[in-house]
Amino acid sequence: LTEALDACGISWGLSYISAHRNARALREFIALSLQDGTKIFITAASMAAHLPGSTAAACLELSQHVPVIGVALETHPPFLGGLDALLSETRMPPGVPICAAGIGVPGL
Repeated sequence: LTEALDACGISWGLSYISAHRNARALREFIALSLQDGTKIFITAASMAAHLPGSTAAACLELSQHVPVIGVALETHPPFLGGLDALLSETRMPPGVPICAAGIGVPGL
């Protein structure tokens, strides 16, 4: 993905923030990113897919309608191989738009 962004001349940043363990830091990061001109968020998540949903919700709280893409990470037994995250991304509550990009690296 990063190679494709570079080839298109699109600047990008990478951060590791847990929606579970550090929700406040995630909201602060999103607010600062939007102030700096971020136009899209690409998130990765497993199982319950909290990061894409939390990112979309924070954008909406800030009245910023930017695309949020969720990439379901492949998981291993006893989990569902990433299907659980993909299904969570497609079943967000009304008003929390997420684009689901498939499971794992091939989904990118």
